[in-house]
Amino acid sequence: MDVNDNTRMMGVRSKVRESNAVSANLEKHLKSYALMAAAGAGLLGSATEANAQIIYTPTKITLLNGTVNIDLNNDGITDFTLVDQEKKFNLYSNRMLGVKGAAGNAVVKSNGGAKAMASSSIISSGRVFQSVYNARGRMASIGYRCVTSNNCLTFKIGQFKMVKNKYLGFKFTFNGETHFGWARINADYTFAKGGQSMINVYLSGYAYEATPNMPIGAGDNMGPRPPQNSDSGSLGELARGAAK
Repeated sequence: MDVNDNTRMMGVRSKVRESNAVSANLEKHLKSYALMAAAGAGLLGSATEANAQIIYTPTKITLLNGTVNIDLNNDGITDFTLVDQEKKFNLYSNRMLGVKGAAGNAVVKSNGGAKAMASSSIISSGRVFQSVYNARGRMASIGYRCVTSNNCLTFKIGQFKMVKNKYLGFKFTFNGETHFGWARINADYTFAKGGQSMINVYLSGYAYEATPNMPIGAGDNMGPRPPQNSDSGSLGELARGAAK
């Protein structure tokens, strides 16, 4: 074998060794990315389990001069009741929208009654709550007071007198443990001289956090998610990219 043949042979062996090193390095990276993707899938699974605790009940209920019962955990026992009633005397009328509840149950409080909460507001033990067991929590009151039949003043009180997609925050007891929840409400009102003023209420859903003492965001209705594909997300993309 001449010098040129020997040189060519050494070059071939060098390329083979280089190819084997690249293959080993690629396999190492693929295994690393696969482990990362699996770990990422595990994290997604854990997040899914953590976020699957909210029990949401959609509704389409209009309340007008009556009551609506709310059974947050769907166990057949009423947890809260929305009440729309009018008290009327000769020169006085008061239509009140209020909320009452079972023993130990309460609503997030504001000055003068129940608080109308914005979407994503946190409902937790850090809030100030008002018991609604022995006395109704006032959500809204409208009416009039008259000195004479021709001299009347109207009044409107409470945060729920005119709202769109606001939330009533709940704290209630289930199996001896405290849970938090919400109800989504739209409301408006109309005055009518001589009585029959109206508060029109629409209840479009409610939810609660099934994990005791776990906060819930107003309007959060996330239920169980479908299983995540282990190839989804950035880690899966990395693994696929490395294999190209």
